[in-house]
Amino acid sequence: MEITGSTLVADIAAHHPGSIEVFERHGIDFCCGGRRPLGEACREHGAAVDAVAAEIAAAAAREVPEDPRVVSLQAHAADRGDPVERAR
Repeated sequence: MEITGSTLVADIAAHHPGSIEVFERHGIDFCCGGRRPLGEACREHGAAVDAVAAEIAAAAAREVPEDPRVVSLQAHAADRGDPVERAR
């Protein structure tokens, strides 16, 4: 998944659970308030989009495909009506 300023925060969190720690560190809501672009969320919290995207990419590189956090987050997203996760 390519992460840009226009990528929705919730989509990033659903695809890369390691991003959750990054979002929490920057005070970015990735759940209920996650239906907005990363760029907008970063501007609101005074963070540089490129820096946050790089942190997320680094966290994603450390993820294990069968990580229980991945399964749990995907199930949570599907339960909340995320169309991407419902389709899995």
